[in-house]
Amino acid sequence: MKKGIAIVIVMASFIFGFYIGRNSSTQYRTEFKYVKGKVVRDTIKIKSPIYSYSPQKIVYLNRSGKSDTSLTSDPKDTLESLKMVLNDWNTKRVYSNTLFDDTVKGKIEVRSSVQYNKLVGMEYEYYPITKVESFERKRVVIPYVGADYSTLNILSVGGGFFYHNMGVELMYNKNYANGKNGLSFGIKYKF
Repeated sequence: MKKGIAIVIVMASFIFGFYIGRNSSTQYRTEFKYVKGKVVRDTIKIKSPIYSYSPQKIVYLNRSGKSDTSLTSDPKDTLESLKMVLNDWNTKRVYSNTLFDDTVKGKIEVRSSVQYNKLVGMEYEYYPITKVESFERKRVVIPYVGADYSTLNILSVGGGFFYHNMGVELMYNKNYANGKNGLSFGIKYKF
């Protein structure tokens, strides 16, 4: 009779441990990292302008290189003014602007070139940043089974479960030296 009760208790602990382990609550840990991506570079083709405007009031340049908007008639030094205009016409100007620099979205830099009173080139560089989510799932309740054999001729079979790092164990013991049977209860701790 006692043997039957011990077997029922051991089987019930196996079933209980299996059920708890399968339906145990899980602990989640989510971690976010921002990873720099590959730089995207491209050149934008410049087409003809969609809108052009010519002012009615002409602005001349003085010898000092400063514009004088009050002059509407012919300037006093047309040759010098023509040289300044041609020099300004042929000068290529490159402008660089950062549209945005964000730790989450990345960075965009735009470089535009102006020559011959026209936009002649436009380039951009995009330094993307990608949000990477790492996810770890850890079971809180972990069942286990085990079997032991001692040099004192004792065979033990049983199981238990761990809750986080603490464990509970129930073992059925069979002593072959004197023929006695029994149950052992244990507490375990994971390091």
